[in-house]
Amino acid sequence: MLGRLKMDVDKCITAYTRLMKSVFKEKSNRFPISLRGRVKAQFNSKKLESAVKEVINNEDTAATDAFNDGKNRRCRT
Repeated sequence: MLGRLKMDVDKCITAYTRLMKSVFKEKSNRFPISLRGRVKAQFNSKKLESAVKEVINNEDTAATDAFNDGKNRRCRT
């Protein structure tokens, strides 16, 4: 958010707080391990993807833009 989207710190904190509330509000699974001993995801990855795309779109940037477009930016993260 700071580097690629050029958001200031306060805006990042607000966006992250909103993202955190929507993504981590409820767990997908009660138990972190299946009966076969495999680790299960605790949260829904689709909610995270949707929240990240929302932040990107709110900054007038397309979700399909390259993360590293070769432009020199002041903030290196």
